[in-house]
Amino acid sequence: MSDNSTIRVINQNIDNLTASEALMRADNAIHSRRYLSIATVNPEIIVLSARDKLYARILGQLNLRLPDGVGLTIMSRYFGYAKFKERIPGVDFVKNLLVLSEKKNYKVMMLGAAAESSLDAERILNRQYPNLAIKCLSGGVIDPHNADRNTIDKIKSFKPDILVVGLGAPKQETFILNYQKKLGAHVAIGAGGTIDFLAGRARRAPKIICRLGLEWLWRVILYPGRWRRIFTATIVFPFLYLKWRAKH
Repeated sequence: MSDNSTIRVINQNIDNLTASEALMRADNAIHSRRYLSIATVNPEIIVLSARDKLYARILGQLNLRLPDGVGLTIMSRYFGYAKFKERIPGVDFVKNLLVLSEKKNYKVMMLGAAAESSLDAERILNRQYPNLAIKCLSGGVIDPHNADRNTIDKIKSFKPDILVVGLGAPKQETFILNYQKKLGAHVAIGAGGTIDFLAGRARRAPKIICRLGLEWLWRVILYPGRWRRIFTATIVFPFLYLKWRAKH
């Protein structure tokens, strides 16, 4: 069900590597002009893939599936076949990509946030990474199977080495699978609400809350309208995981 490099979580093989190892793979892909597609997998994504066979196939075709979401690491550690080396939060990994890109003169395009978030993110990131070539493009309503020609042309003209796609699952992974090679980005990563965090429009839990695995409680208090998503991550995912584990 798993080997040294991956850990099985219900119907997906999640890569068991450190953030540094994942960053090295991204750097190598750009340097060697290969393509690397990355999913940041959390419990909600696992639940969606368990319910949607088409999405499960799409997710399974991406090159790397990083263990984002404390639920994955907790359930695998206490009830699974092996424990992950570490959790790799999508926001933190994208920040690592930005540091790498500034150092090595890689160009970064961020796609998918609302217009206001995109403008704020670009302004803030230009200040934080003054030597980084970065462009944030609002996604609007993007069909991941038939994207707007104008959007595609803007990405192509920028020629990004790294494409950060924040359309949410399943759209972002579908878009990456359909368009990454057409756009020429050597690294493409589905990063959910990362752009909103970078724009300062969403707040992350304090580090102590993250270490205690209580980010879900922080989100309930701060964003009560997201209770369905939190319920999926904290109740539905553990139930499906234990049900799957009992059969295997």
